Amino acid sequence: MLMNRTCILCVLLLFINETGNARVKSACKIYSPDKHTSFEAGADAAQKMVYRIMFNGHEVITWSALGFVLDGIAAGEKVVIKSIRQKDNREKFAWRLGEDDTITNNYNQVILTCSSAGLPFNVIARVFNGSVAFRYEILHQPIPFTNTTRSLYSRRLQ
Repeated sequence: MLMNRTCILCVLLLFINETGNARVKSACKIYSPDKHTSFEAGADAAQKMVYRIMFNGHEVITWSALGFVLDGIAAGEKVVIKSIRQKDNREKFAWRLGEDDTITNNYNQVILTCSSAGLPFNVIARVFNGSVAFRYEILHQPIPFTNTTRSLYSRRLQ
């Protein structure tokens, strides 16, 4: 009897995990220059912006919320991704401090132009070898904002 309950619980948990991941509509996936690290962004079934990070084919951060609140406007909910632009950056420059005399700055970048609650914004993600960085860029502010922003960014480690 206990074994049957355990089996049913395992099957139920597997089903919940698979159906939860299936509800995310991926808008973009971008890899690091060495192809080991990736950043993926999209919208879930409730049209909330989400992202995940993979390393060597393994999920490091599972689907997690992406967005911010600015003067009571929750950017990232009911999101519309209007355009996606990708570019790569390969540069070296002289550096006088530390042990190395040159710095190598290689990454692949994606810019997601989005709109949420009438607020246009960009999510800019840079994928380096072994790491990911992202930021928000608020476009065309119709009125001056008075309150500070609060990030909706979350991460759920796998």
